[in-house]
Amino acid sequence: MCPARNRFVGSPGVMKQEDVQFLLHGLMDDCRSLGNGENYGADKYNCFSKLAVICLGLFNGLRPLEIRNLKWRNLDIDLACLAVKGKFQGVRIGYRTLPLTEPNVVLLCRLKASRQKYISPGSSVFISSTGNSWLIGDYRSPKGLNQIISLGLSRKYENAKYEFYSLRHTFRSDMLEAGLTEHVINYLMGHKRIGRETFNIYTPTLSRDQIREEYKRGVQSQFKKYGLGANGEKLRALIAHLQTGIQ
Repeated sequence: MCPARNRFVGSPGVMKQEDVQFLLHGLMDDCRSLGNGENYGADKYNCFSKLAVICLGLFNGLRPLEIRNLKWRNLDIDLACLAVKGKFQGVRIGYRTLPLTEPNVVLLCRLKASRQKYISPGSSVFISSTGNSWLIGDYRSPKGLNQIISLGLSRKYENAKYEFYSLRHTFRSDMLEAGLTEHVINYLMGHKRIGRETFNIYTPTLSRDQIREEYKRGVQSQFKKYGLGANGEKLRALIAHLQTGIQ
């Protein structure tokens, strides 16, 4: 019997801890229910794509535009990082290189392997060469990305008002909670300003190793907070469980 659902929750701001857990673990359960058979069909791919999108929003703070513009050539699996490049109305926004969590690296590797014959380095990660979304529904638009949140929480709430951007706000809040410096957080999020202060001063003062170490500490705090283990063991175990059907 399904639990009673609340009628309303949320705002475009920071998500509640229990709602993030419900969303994450619900998507993980959906992926697990598809089994680990050799037939890697559209349902399994779409489920893993949704999980990857949520992880990039929650553990990297990516904007919806950056998710839609993400290409395979922007990912460096060996260095576990991605180059974020985006434009809004012809203006570059938030160009930066971000470290990736180990579960996200493995997840993206599996997704790439499952579509290897369809993609090239310039291909979009979540949009096909014909402009169609790899995901179920039109997740090329902000409204479509918001649906991942609302559908994921639909078993708990009748009307979840969170937006995909809520994951970005939650990421920032979690990094502050973990004690990361303001400069590192703003670099990770691609912010150019801190209040009235121009934020181009972080470039010469922060090394890649410093950013990676602080990011690792912040994400480990997130993993524990959302019940994924100290290093995301539960997420990695899920991917390993389904590995047979993804290769």
